Amino acid sequence: MASANVTIQVVGGTGTINSGTPGVVKFVMDRSPVYIQNNPIGTTGDITQNTSKLFQIFVQDDFGQPIKTGAGHTLRVEMLSNRPNGGEWLSATDSKGNAQEGASVFADLVGGVATLAFHSGALPGTVLISATADRRDNNVDNGIQMAITSYAMVAIGTGQIASLNFTGPLADAVFVRQNNLVLITGSLCGSQTCDTVWNGVYNRVVSVVAADPFGNPPPAGTPITFRLIDGPLDMLQNRYPDQGHGQFAITGYTGDPKEGDVEFLAPNRVAKRIAADTLNPFVVPNGVSYAIADPLCLLMLQDPESVLAKESRLEYHVGSRVITGRAGNKLFVNAPFNQVSQNVGANVWYTVGCPPYKGNVANFGTGEVTVSTDANGVASTTMNYPASQVGRRFMVAAEAAGGKVGAVLSHWYLGTPDGSILALIKPVELVSQVQPTVGDATWPPVVKVTHNMDAGGTLELPITLQLLDGGVQSGGKLVRTPVPGVPINVDVVINDPSEASAIAAEEAMAKAQVAFDVFVAANPGVCDLIVQSADNPTPVERNPTKCATQKALASTLDTAKTTAVQARAVANLHTPTASVVPTPLASGANGYVQAVLKVSDLPTDGSVDFYFSTVGPEVRSETLQITVQPTKAAATP
Repeated sequence: MASANVTIQVVGGTGTINSGTPGVVKFVMDRSPVYIQNNPIGTTGDITQNTSKLFQIFVQDDFGQPIKTGAGHTLRVEMLSNRPNGGEWLSATDSKGNAQEGASVFADLVGGVATLAFHSGALPGTVLISATADRRDNNVDNGIQMAITSYAMVAIGTGQIASLNFTGPLADAVFVRQNNLVLITGSLCGSQTCDTVWNGVYNRVVSVVAADPFGNPPPAGTPITFRLIDGPLDMLQNRYPDQGHGQFAITGYTGDPKEGDVEFLAPNRVAKRIAADTLNPFVVPNGVSYAIADPLCLLMLQDPESVLAKESRLEYHVGSRVITGRAGNKLFVNAPFNQVSQNVGANVWYTVGCPPYKGNVANFGTGEVTVSTDANGVASTTMNYPASQVGRRFMVAAEAAGGKVGAVLSHWYLGTPDGSILALIKPVELVSQVQPTVGDATWPPVVKVTHNMDAGGTLELPITLQLLDGGVQSGGKLVRTPVPGVPINVDVVINDPSEASAIAAEEAMAKAQVAFDVFVAANPGVCDLIVQSADNPTPVERNPTKCATQKALASTLDTAKTTAVQARAVANLHTPTASVVPTPLASGANGYVQAVLKVSDLPTDGSVDFYFSTVGPEVRSETLQITVQPTKAAATP
C-alpha cells in the first residue's frame, strides 16, 4: 500500500474578493405600524402607539459578505412621493457623527449595517422607502452610476376607532359550559353526580369588528366596552313571553341628544297607557308599576339608517350612556354626546334599560366588561343568561374611545338552534302516533301523524304544540328548553283527486278539440259525398283516407267531452277547504303553540296535509305533518 503526505497551508485573505462593491441592498424592518403624531388619544392601557420605528439596511457584496465603507456615503435613503405628505420624515447619523433628517438622508454602515429611524406625521397612510447603493464606486455622493435599490413599506395608522360593527347575531355562537359545582364525596344531584348536571346557563359569543377612519384595524389591545340591557320590558304590548320576544317599555324614535353636551331630550308620548298617564317619555306606566329612567340606568342610542340599511353615519349618535339624572323630558348622562358637523335634531332611536337584568356580559355581575381588539380589529366576549329567559329581548352596546364610537345589537336570547323540535302535546290520539326520530341522515326530518274525519263533514281540531330547542346533555340525558316568541310557518296542501281528475279530463278534451279543429281547417270537405261519374251515381267520400282520420278525431273528441263532463260532475260534489287559525302563528309562553285545524267538505278520496315548521336560522326544527283524511270504509269480509 502506497501513502503520501500532503501539507495544506492556510493563509489570511488579502481582501481582494471583498472589494467594497455593493451587490445586494436588503431591509430588515418589522411589519408593525406607527401612528400619527397628533393622535388625541395617545397611549391607552397596554397599547403603545409608537410614532417612530427603527429599521436596518444591510449592504452586501456578490458573495453575501458585508462591504467596506467607501470614500463617501454608502446609501441614499428616501421616501417616495406617493406618501401621505403629512410631515413624516427619516433620520440617520453617518459614520462621521453627522445627524440628518428629512424626506431623503444619507447613511453609512457600522459593522456592515446602516440603522435609521422613520417618524410619522399628522396623516395616516402608507409610505414607501427606497434605499440605493452605487455598485460602481460605493459612493452615492458623486452621483449614482449603477443603482442597486431595495424598497420597504411602512403603515401609518390613526390609532383611533371610527366604527364598530357587530358580526352577529349568529345562532351557532350559542354554547354551554361544563358545570363547575364542586363534587362532594357521596353527594348526588338526583341520580347523577353533580358535576355532570347542566346548571341551566346558556353562553353566547358576541363579537365586533373595529376599524379606523381608513378601514384599517386599530392597534391590537385597543379596549372595547360592552354593556347589556334586557329590561324593563313592556307588560302591556308585545308582552314576553306569551306575546313574543317582548319590547322595551322606555323607547322611542324621536330622541334629541345635545351635541357636545350631556343632555338628552325626548317629546311626550302620544297615547295614554292608563288614565293617570302624564305621557312623560321616561316615566311609563307598565302594568302594576312604572318603568322609570332613573340614575344608573343605561340610555341606548341607535341610528335609524344603521338599523334599516345596515349602514352607519357619523352624524348620528350610536352606543350607550349612563343616566346620571332626570328632569321632566330631559335626561342627563355621564359623557357628552359627539360634537358633529350638524344637529340631527329629534331623530335618534333610543331605549332605556334599568336593572335588575336577567343576563350579563362575560359573567360580570355589573353587566359590563372591557375586552381588547386583536390584530384583526376583532373584539369578542360572551353573554350569559338562564335557560328560563330564552326568547327574551335584549340589547348589547359596544363602545370605544370613551363612548364616541359605538354599535348596538338588538336580538333575543337563543337556545341551542340545531335539533329543535315542534313537539305535539295535544290531542292525545295524535301524540300516540309520534315515533322518536333516531339516526336521520337529513335534517330537518318530517314527523307524520294522521287524523280521520267524516267525508263531506266539518272538522275543527284544536292542537297544542311546544317548540323546544336542541337541548343540552345533563346527567346522561337530553334536556330541552322551551323557546317562546318564534314565528311558526304553516303550509296547507289540499289533496283532491276528483278535482285533479276533472282538470286532467278537461285538459284532454281541450287538446282533442284543438286536434280536430286543426285537421278540419287543413283538410276542408274531405268527408263530403260526391258522385265521381255518371256511370256510377253512388255518392262516395271526397277523400276516404283523410275522412277516416277526421272521424277518428271526432270520436276521440266525443269521448273526451263525455269523460270531462262526468269528472267535473264528480268533482263538484265537494268543495274542500282547509285553514289554520290564528294567523300568524307563533310560540308563546313556555314555547306553547295553540292552533285550530279547520277542514270542511272533504271528498272520500281526498286529504289535507298541514305542515308546521320554524322560520329563520335561530331555531332549526323538525317539520310536523298532520294529515286529515276521511275515515276509510271497513274492508268487506
